[in-house]
Amino acid sequence: MKISTAGNSKLIRQEDVHAPFVAIIQDVRVEKLKDKRGVEDEVYVAYFATGKPMKFNVINRKTVVAAYGDQRDAWIGKSVEI
Repeated sequence: MKISTAGNSKLIRQEDVHAPFVAIIQDVRVEKLKDKRGVEDEVYVAYFATGKPMKFNVINRKTVVAAYGDQRDAWIGKSVEI
């Protein structure tokens, strides 16, 4: 897996992912992040055992809930393909 070092985003971005890879969920948190316009919003952020964390959008959450259930604690240690 090759991760781009361009930019200074603390989160995985689409351009960072050059091929699918498997990540192990370490934690999921609700965090306040600013969008490109500077508007702050609360979003889910998934942290992995290695690498950068990722903003978990609605599709990501629905997929993980379908696979592992709706309790965040049940996601810890589970794998997801990015």
